[in-house]
Amino acid sequence: MNAPPENHPVETIDFDARSLAIWLFDEPRNQTADETAGATRESYGKGEQKALDLIKSVATEHGLETEIDEAANLIMTLPGSEPDRPSIACGSHIDSVPQGGNYDGAAGVVAGLLCLARMRTQNIVPQRTIKLWALRGEESAWYGKSYIGSSALFGHLCADDLAAAHRNGRRSLADALKSCGAAVDRIERGDQLLDPASIAVYLELHIEQSPVMVARDLPTAIVTGIRGCIRHRTIRCLGETGHSGAAPRWLRRDALFTTAELYHTPTGRLASAPARRCNA
Repeated sequence: MNAPPENHPVETIDFDARSLAIWLFDEPRNQTADETAGATRESYGKGEQKALDLIKSVATEHGLETEIDEAANLIMTLPGSEPDRPSIACGSHIDSVPQGGNYDGAAGVVAGLLCLARMRTQNIVPQRTIKLWALRGEESAWYGKSYIGSSALFGHLCADDLAAAHRNGRRSLADALKSCGAAVDRIERGDQLLDPASIAVYLELHIEQSPVMVARDLPTAIVTGIRGCIRHRTIRCLGETGHSGAAPRWLRRDALFTTAELYHTPTGRLASAPARRCNA
């Protein structure tokens, strides 16, 4: 870390990280609380937008640069002393599943914001620029597609993805993206909206979503990757009819057996799937 250069003055602001963290978690929850349980921040919907607006206002208040990229994601930036070098990226998503957890995704965004805000208020200038991403459309519960905000950045969405209907059938993903100002034409062409070479490393803090850490009594853990999702809206498993009494199992071609085999297919067999894969 370097001291701020003379031509880069930074105003010192009182900073209470704990109080700000509590408020950043409580306020979006209060605005997006579901009548039944949990929080509902629909991808490209009002709840997600409210949370993004709140995060953006706090980032601006603490002297961070903010922008909305061509995929409608929010980026908060702490400039470095060597801005031409690939940046350090961090963050997570801000949307949720229906009646979801308030900390899922939001924890990574809030943690990143607190770190950058404290660095800013303490006049710390990193060598590399640090960019905090609040990604949109992570959850597949709304349009049947995961990682929409990040996939759009790298040209991994196709026409079929954009034509996917909302779970209520009222609008398409393309319409949702347009309503948020995304460059839908470029996204549909598969244009790369972000150069991967511009990022040196990506870091994400996330809550634990499995029983592993509890079972091993671990308060924190560091992982280098996580399984991705490939989802298909429609799958047909075809079989052949056979007499239930006369056809032995080894000669049967039941659709049920085919389906069971599909469920147990090792994920490694999907490693060669193309990046721009459209759902069936």
